[in-house]
Amino acid sequence: MTADHDHHDADPATHVHSHSLSNISLGKWASRVVIGLLAIIGVAVVAGVVLLWPSQLRVSVPGGPQTPSLSNGTVAEQMIGDCDFTPNGNGQVSETQPHPVLNPDGGCLNSSVRITSGQDSGKWTMFSIGTQRMNVSAVPGQTPSNRTGVDLSRPATPAPASPTCRPAPRS
Repeated sequence: MTADHDHHDADPATHVHSHSLSNISLGKWASRVVIGLLAIIGVAVVAGVVLLWPSQLRVSVPGGPQTPSLSNGTVAEQMIGDCDFTPNGNGQVSETQPHPVLNPDGGCLNSSVRITSGQDSGKWTMFSIGTQRMNVSAVPGQTPSNRTGVDLSRPATPAPASPTCRPAPRS
């Protein structure tokens, strides 16, 4: 391996330094190894692209998320209580009317709703809506004043951008 190395020191204030690598040569054996490795890598890349190319195969995931259906309903009862956002609590359809349990220190407005449209018309569900008072334990540096973490100094009204439900007027 050779390299041209030039120094031009005519003026010490301007120093020019250059390297020319135009005369590099590899031995015959080293050249074959480099070309062989590049060929193997190229074949591996093409094989990987062919093998990993997306197919038209569609996979069905059992138990995946389902699209919710929207229905109308009438609120029969509503009380402040503990939140239940589990699939077995909030929105669970039943044949009998669920009754919300009063807990004045709770963080949700729980509504007993009679479904009036759709495939579950005539059935019942419990619908929980978080209130403005339910998120104090998520605020760094805030210590809840009670064991539930509910900020009782806030109103028990739906948080901004939450749906509002009110009991239907009795006829």
